[in-house]
Amino acid sequence: IVAIYWSKSSFGATSKLITTEYAMVPNTGVVSTGSSIVVTIKWGVSEGTITETEWASGTTYFYKFITEAGQSYEYAEKAP
Repeated sequence: IVAIYWSKSSFGATSKLITTEYAMVPNTGVVSTGSSIVVTIKWGVSEGTITETEWASGTTYFYKFITEAGQSYEYAEKAP
């Protein structure tokens, strides 16, 4: 994974996160066949595109993950 985008309105409105706004485990961003990766969004970072300090309950957030090969994976999640 080489880039992560997010929005709270739609996939078409996503903005690229800067590296201080998220963490990946493993931190290489490499996802091998049959494995997984954990991405943690760091709410409340003083720079970048996320200005909120936490998820808003009931809001759906939209994420787009871009691979080194240029493929993308979109994922939406509604905050509890």
